[in-house]
Amino acid sequence: MLYLHVGDPSSTVDFGESPGGHHLRFDAQGSAVGITIVGVRRDLDAGRRVQVTPPERVEIDAGQLHDVLSAA
Repeated sequence: MLYLHVGDPSSTVDFGESPGGHHLRFDAQGSAVGITIVGVRRDLDAGRRVQVTPPERVEIDAGQLHDVLSAA
């Protein structure tokens, strides 16, 4: 799993799940404040791009995650 925050995690008041099974966190205004990307290493090892579909589409390629995965 890979945890990403774009806001204060403590401001989370609602949770959701993307069509791909990733966990989404939202603040009281409905803005995304965090995401847990599930199965990221499996997808990247299989040569698949990581796709997350919250209210707007976000794609992350292997180059952007290389340092994070190397440290894990």
